[in-house]
Amino acid sequence: PYIKAIKFFFFFFFFSATAAFLLRRSRALRSPVRALHRCCCSHLRTDCSSFSTFSSLLLSSFTALTSSLGFSFLSLWLFFGLHLLQRTMRARGRQRLGLSQNGYGPPPLRNGMTVF
Repeated sequence: PYIKAIKFFFFFFFFSATAAFLLRRSRALRSPVRALHRCCCSHLRTDCSSFSTFSSLLLSSFTALTSSLGFSFLSLWLFFGLHLLQRTMRARGRQRLGLSQNGYGPPPLRNGMTVF
């Protein structure tokens, strides 16, 4: 169990750091913040240097939060989802294999007798 936890945290931090680095460089995510900056500055007609600092801080925190939540959900889904899938497949396999009480032969009849 310790090795699985170490793998989980390694992949979580690796993917979150990679996603934060890539999203920080992408222009698609910066454009809504820039549009909001232009809109607010045109309505306020003031110097928006503090707002630009706030928008960059907001952007970096948003990318870090989004990437960490997304990749933690993905890794949790992979980590626990595969185990649940294996459990359900084992349970289905046990249900299909209807054996008698001693493990050999066909399943028992309604009255408990086993036909060999």
